[in-house]
Amino acid sequence: MSAKYQLPCACGRSVAIEPKQAGESVVCECGAVLLAPTMLKMATLEVASEEPALAPSKIGPWGGGQRMELLGGVLLVAATTLAILAVLLLRPVSRYEAVGPERIHESFQHLSPWQSWRAWESMKIGIDPRPDKRYVRQSRNYFSGLGVAAVLAIAGVGLVVEGMRVAKGKRGWIG
Repeated sequence: MSAKYQLPCACGRSVAIEPKQAGESVVCECGAVLLAPTMLKMATLEVASEEPALAPSKIGPWGGGQRMELLGGVLLVAATTLAILAVLLLRPVSRYEAVGPERIHESFQHLSPWQSWRAWESMKIGIDPRPDKRYVRQSRNYFSGLGVAAVLAIAGVGLVVEGMRVAKGKRGWIG
């Protein structure tokens, strides 16, 4: 096994070269093309350690694009969870929806004639169209939760898309 030497690059890294590469061009990790010196000048370079270097990772450290994608994914999961919770827990129920038609029919079966007449008269007027305060508050909470979920989802999709663009090396939305 021949000795290896460290050829320094302007970026601060060094490239391990062998004497058989004398006079050839080698490429640094930064992309710079370096010219390996002659064998005589190679002897003046620092000797590389005999420990085998670890293979470079194909994934490498996370860049800005992957971080943006992860944050976007987290926002999408949060938006989905919030929307599901809003639908299951915050959906407003009016006082008229809470009473089923079976219960109304059953309660009318036991009315006296006078009570039936009063119920009929009130039915002719109609149900009070003004919603009660509890229903208004529940509606506000419900639509606020869905609105926040929508904003989170839009932000999440935007971050995922921008992260994918940055990870592929294309110019981002800004600059």
